[in-house]
Amino acid sequence: MLETTFTTEFEQGPIPAGFHIDLEGNFIVLMGNNGTGKTSLLHALFRKNVGNQIEGKTQVCLISTARDIDTRVQPGGRTLEQYNTELAKIIEENNGRGLGPNPGELPKLILNHNDFTVQVQKLNSYLEYLGLPKYEIQGAPDNLSEQLQTIFRETGLQSLFAILAALTDDSIKMVLIDEPEVSLHPQLQRQLRELFYDASREKQIIITTHSNVFSNRKDVKSNYFIRRVNNQFHISRATLEAQLESISPAEIKLVKALVKAVPSIAPSLLTSLDIEELYIEKPEDISQTTKIVQEKREEINIKVFYEGLQESIKQNKDELASRYRERVQQTNIAYYLSLVCLILGVLLVFIGVILIFIGKLEGGVLTTVSSVISSIVSGLAFVFFKQANDLEREDSKQMRTLEKSFEAMGYISCITDEKKRDELIGKLVEKHFFEN
Repeated sequence: MLETTFTTEFEQGPIPAGFHIDLEGNFIVLMGNNGTGKTSLLHALFRKNVGNQIEGKTQVCLISTARDIDTRVQPGGRTLEQYNTELAKIIEENNGRGLGPNPGELPKLILNHNDFTVQVQKLNSYLEYLGLPKYEIQGAPDNLSEQLQTIFRETGLQSLFAILAALTDDSIKMVLIDEPEVSLHPQLQRQLRELFYDASREKQIIITTHSNVFSNRKDVKSNYFIRRVNNQFHISRATLEAQLESISPAEIKLVKALVKAVPSIAPSLLTSLDIEELYIEKPEDISQTTKIVQEKREEINIKVFYEGLQESIKQNKDELASRYRERVQQTNIAYYLSLVCLILGVLLVFIGVILIFIGKLEGGVLTTVSSVISSIVSGLAFVFFKQANDLEREDSKQMRTLEKSFEAMGYISCITDEKKRDELIGKLVEKHFFEN
């Protein structure tokens, strides 16, 4: 019997030993920001169920984000059970990091796991639904044709091969998939989600995702949010359909205003939304950041958005606070250096005048020159003081903006009525936080 409700006997990433996992549903969706522990939860589920077999056949399959097809590998008598044993060992010893079985061989092992002919027939129905060419059986299944691999390589959909293969295997009753949205545009994500709905009538599908497209709209309570609370792993279950919404134009406006007010927040904000910085040449560029968030709007879950936004604000606020303290030190040093040099310059001028007056011309000239140099140093120190002071004031202003924003985001995120939420965001952007 495959289990999704159990107490962990081991530590798995951020999940401590003794943590109670309780997941319900045939199509379970795990959502959350980067680093919260979604993949670790998949690993814990895999380790718990990998030993359950029927007639020597495994019932569980874990598909990672590394899903490229390895055309050099042929099954050669190797089995999915052997693959799973090796994978479970690497997860146990290194939390899934390090050398393990080659994920590129997984699709072929799955297609050789049960009835090859039946699986290919199912695979063809999936390919037709996705608008891809069908596969024609050529030769023995142990020697898989290059045609099937070519279909996925040429269409740029290599990440789909292992997923579709797992859905065709009647022996596999639990399919664990890490980020099925990898390399897929939203329309194809929607099609794949429909396949998950269909397949979940016969097997349990559990996925992690950053894409709101994959949220389970047919069973709201099968969606779970993963986050870290005070650095502790935490799971919460969706209770309202409103929690499965995508962000609205108001949230786009909020992102634009926030990046405008605090440009340094852009990189961490993009990371929290699982948007690779390489998509944007200059993350602090307001138009570029706004554009990429707008393009991915449909994929960003509203609850995950606000959790990520609060985390970004907190992180940036801490960084600004540290930088602000450095600015204050620099400002104080520049101020006192300027003041000391100015006093020294005035004193040297006074001494020089006295020396000249009493007839010690050379000493007077030398003292006067020293006074000029001291005055120049004082002037430069004052300029540096002015610059440091301006930067200090700007950092202070941004910190106040972030403090107000953090408090407001906690309140706004609790509002489930989209119209009310949008109205409040509009007021905040126009009149309160980002009026500059």
